[in-house]
Amino acid sequence: MYLCLVPYKCTDDMANDDILKTWPFRLVSHPAFMLISPVLSCGLLWLFVRDWAFAIGIWGGTRVFALWVNMVQNYWTHDRRWGTRTYAEDSDNAMNIGDWLPVMSTFSACWQNNHHHYPHLLRTTHAPGEFDFGYMTVRVMSALGLVKASNTGKVRPDDLALAKVAL
Repeated sequence: MYLCLVPYKCTDDMANDDILKTWPFRLVSHPAFMLISPVLSCGLLWLFVRDWAFAIGIWGGTRVFALWVNMVQNYWTHDRRWGTRTYAEDSDNAMNIGDWLPVMSTFSACWQNNHHHYPHLLRTTHAPGEFDFGYMTVRVMSALGLVKASNTGKVRPDDLALAKVAL
């Protein structure tokens, strides 16, 4: 929970990253951003509704919901106490949580066991009875011309129960 609320320092060596060389500093990694961002986002909401109690309530509720989504995706789906496993790999703790609310709120990112088994695959569901809200969203975006499947993302593995994978 601490990491969801307080930003932590990145340990990757990104000094050689070309895009970072063009920026004088990274705004989102600055400690002041952690303090200013909530005030500005709640203030922007207040500009639309002109009611502080309502703005703070909506803003706070959204933050709590986002924290819950983060916990589902990053903690519960990587702990063997919750969910099910389609692929029993001893080196991996990823689990599938297939209830409708986590699936909808994480855009199917709670199918972590499936995702870890085939990380390149466009779909995160691997059986006909699994609900894939993220895949439905990607299909709509594809119909609008906003995205397209990669070459590896649309190749269906032989042991997959689904008849169709690609858009």
